[in-house]
Amino acid sequence: MCLHLSLNALHMEIIERFGRMFDEEMDWFYFPTYHKCGLNITDELMIIPMDQPTKLDFARWGNILNWGDVEDLPNAVYFDKVFNVESEYALYNHKYTDLLRNNRCLILADGYFSPDFLDAQNPPRFFYQKNDETFEKRSIFAFAGIFEKSVNLYSCAILTTGLENPIHNGQEKNKRVPIVLDKGFEDEWLRKDLTDDGITNLMTFGRTKDHFTSHLVSTDIYKEDKDTNKPYIIEPV
Repeated sequence: MCLHLSLNALHMEIIERFGRMFDEEMDWFYFPTYHKCGLNITDELMIIPMDQPTKLDFARWGNILNWGDVEDLPNAVYFDKVFNVESEYALYNHKYTDLLRNNRCLILADGYFSPDFLDAQNPPRFFYQKNDETFEKRSIFAFAGIFEKSVNLYSCAILTTGLENPIHNGQEKNKRVPIVLDKGFEDEWLRKDLTDDGITNLMTFGRTKDHFTSHLVSTDIYKEDKDTNKPYIIEPV
């Protein structure tokens, strides 16, 4: 499960990494963030959606399934929200089948937290890929995601898997992990002509083999009343 992530890369690093720009009116909207939480309705994720595959955009974290024609976003958050979707069953679940076929997206991050929801006293673990060539010394990567769109507003959810990576890359074993796509398959994920078999193959075999490093971090990520958008939140404890 993935409910917490970071995207603290420089603006131009993201543009260069994915070869895409924001629309001019959205360009000012990006702020580097050490900790984003799906439960915080003000936290938006950066995405590349299938309906605009040449642009960077933003989405609320948490699909509001069948939210319909909602013009007032604050009212929409009272609906049930879905933050993660189990990829193994998504094509066979009527809630997600159409989204997986027609509304796929890349969700951008440079790290994610894997907390223990059964015991919030245990320190969560922060996963990232080392990269000395970036400002924050971490690579920017892309989760496989799905999105909805209503009144020009996106919402999104991250696909997860319980399958072991063919080459163990440092992600947790015996737990569900978010699907991080290999760089070579990111554009494939956005193809409109991708078949069900192609989608399944990408979710199963298109995952990155790049190594993840991890360490324990502060339990403050569980605290809703604490400002965790600070450097300490990703530092080892």
